[in-house]
Parts: sequence; structure tokens; C-alpha cells
Amino acid sequence: MAKRALLCGCNYPGSQHALNGCVNDVRAMQKMLTQHLGFADTDVTILIDTDSNYEQPTGANVKRKLSELVSASQPGDILFFHYSGHGTQVPDNSEETDAKDEALCPTDMNCITDDDLRSILINLADGVKFTMVADCCHSGTLLDQPEVQISGPKSDDPDAPPQLVDTFTASAGDPNNRDVGCRSLPTDAFLTALGERLGITVAPTQVRGALVAAFGADATAKLGPLLQKWDDAVSAAGGVEALANKAATALDGIIPGAGDAVGGLLGGLGGLGGVLGGGGSAPAGTGSRGIGGTLFNLALSMLQEPGVASQLPPAGAKPSPEAQLPAGKGVLITGCQAEETSADACPSGDPNQAFGALTNALTTAIAQFRETYPDKNVSARTVVHAVRESLNKARFAQNPCLECDAAGADAGFVVG
Repeated sequence: MAKRALLCGCNYPGSQHALNGCVNDVRAMQKMLTQHLGFADTDVTILIDTDSNYEQPTGANVKRKLSELVSASQPGDILFFHYSGHGTQVPDNSEETDAKDEALCPTDMNCITDDDLRSILINLADGVKFTMVADCCHSGTLLDQPEVQISGPKSDDPDAPPQLVDTFTASAGDPNNRDVGCRSLPTDAFLTALGERLGITVAPTQVRGALVAAFGADATAKLGPLLQKWDDAVSAAGGVEALANKAATALDGIIPGAGDAVGGLLGGLGGLGGVLGGGGSAPAGTGSRGIGGTLFNLALSMLQEPGVASQLPPAGAKPSPEAQLPAGKGVLITGCQAEETSADACPSGDPNQAFGALTNALTTAIAQFRETYPDKNVSARTVVHAVRESLNKARFAQNPCLECDAAGADAGFVVG
């Protein structure tokens, strides 16, 4: 039986949406896993954005590392995935709906949706235990679990063991004197950050095109038909740079199946100038792959094709029951409920001591339980109840939820 973990912490250093406690959360989770749950240091993969000695927690890296964990697993193995950072909501490409997709927001803004996680986790072998802890906002339903075991206000919870509450309160400091940030990246801030990568302005209805222009095949699987169209265009042109050069001169035949329509839409960058909010021509920009306004316009033209638009699921849509992960495929602990926010807390006033409220409560609870009952495994249900009561005692408003079937909730947390 192997135990493997992927821990991702996004502080977004130097950005307008920087957080303080996410990398500290990774260290706290690593300590919990190795000291209390039997993981070896060599089996814990860490992605953080504050130290160049580590791989960055970009969208592509997170998905790749999680895929490697899953593909290497065998029946009886234990997998753990922890994400600490911003969550966000990704809008639709239609002006007729305000629906949005819940998503994790890696350090490069290449968002990770339920479709991405499902496409990876569907390959889990039977008998592999997978647990995910998402210390962020907008993390509910990311595993599309049909059952939620714990939700609602904390007042419905049974009393947590006093020692768990007291330990967390002591580590959190004085609840009346602390700095608390929010781990929700508002949609407009997400669009701004995405636009900065491309050198353009991104409107809410253009976000899907911007994601493909910025990240290509690494963009969220939620955009499947658009990604396929993009890959076909890149292949036909002989690469991304060649595609950009051809798009800028509005050559016909760039996109298989689109023909002369592309040239008319681009019009030397003028045809879609209005979507950029003015001028008619987009700045060159530099995205993660050297892609700027030219390819943004091209992606928007693809998005407007009926064959693509009709196949894209509306934002907020969930898969049919038969397409969801089977019951028992995973356990998800969320940072908060849909209408709440997850706290990035700094009670000492020292950013180096900051933490996520969920992660701090959870790791403290496990440490205390192991100290009191060294030979017992605490259930996921008991852990989440204890965490919620600890947060209540420390006056954090968020209510973490437990999304899984009853068997997963009553099995040992992570290792049981």
C-alpha cells in the first residue's frame, strides 16, 4: 500500500490579489501527513509559488502532478490532494445568463474546474482512497459528489471535544484582534488578471476565449469543443507562433472548417476590435506562451462558430448522473459554503505566520486527536465536525462542508 500526496499553495506574490497563508498551509499539511498519518517526505509532492526551487502551482502543473498520482496508484493506495489559494467563478460566454462555474485559481490564473478533476479522477483504480481538502472559496461540488454529509450552520453540529477547540483557539490568537483576508478572487479581478497575461481587456462574456488564447491545450477541460478547434488550428498552421502570424494577416483557411469567415471576422484585427472595448486593434501582449491580442481575437471567432458554441456546456451545468464520478471515488472537504468566504488569517500581524483558517483548524485537530488517541483513526465526519466547532470558537464565520457518500464520511480521515 502506497501513500502519496500533492500539496499546492498559491500566495500570488507581487500581485493585486496576493495572499499570505497558503504556502504556510502546505508546510502545515506536510507536517500533518508525515508526523501523524504515516506519509514519507519522499511521497509528498509540493507546488508553491514563493520559492523557485519548487515547481510552480500553475494550472498545467497541478493537473499534471495530480494525473501522475492517479496513474501510479494501485488498489489499496491512499492519495491526498490539498489546495490552498483563491477560488473563483468563471462566467459564461452568453449575456443571457449570470451562471458561473466554480473553479480553483492556480497562480497563473489557468483555472481548474470540476471537469478537469473528473477527467483525472475517473481513472482512479477501484480500492484507491482519495481525499481532497480545498482551503479556498468556491470549492463546493468540485468532485460532483451526489451526497453532502455535512453542511449548513455550525449550530447543527455536536459539541467538538474541548481539547480540539482550545488548541485551535490558542494557535489562532485573540479572535478580537487579527487580520483576516478572503480567499475568493472576484470575477472582475480574475478577468483583469487574465487580461494582463494577454495584454488586452477581457469582458465577462469573453473569458472562455481568453482562457484558450492564454493557455491553449492546457486550458480547462470545460472548453472541450473549443480546445479541439484550437488544436486543429495550431496543427494546421504549424505551431502557435505561426498561427498568430497568419491570424494577424487574416489569411483564409487557418481554422479547419472555418474558411474565409475567419479572415472576415479578424479583418486585420479590426473586425473584432469592438470586443476589446474600443480601438479596433489589440496590443501584441505576451501570455504564458507569447500569445496576445491577435490570438485572443482568433479564439473569440472560434467561440462564435455555431458548431462550437452549441457544444459548450453552459456555465454552472453539472454532468448527468451517469457521467459523474461513481459514489465512493473521493472525499472532499471544502473551505466554506457557497455564500461564505474562506479566511486567510494573520492573527499575529506577521504575514510569515499567516494561515488558512480551515487548514489550521484541521491540522490542529488531527495533531490533538493523535496525541490523545495514538492508536485510533478519526473519521472524516468527526474531523469536519471538530473543525467547524473550532472555527466557531475562534469566531470564523465559514462553515466547511463534507462532500462524499456515508461510507467515506465514516471511514478514517485520509488513511482509514
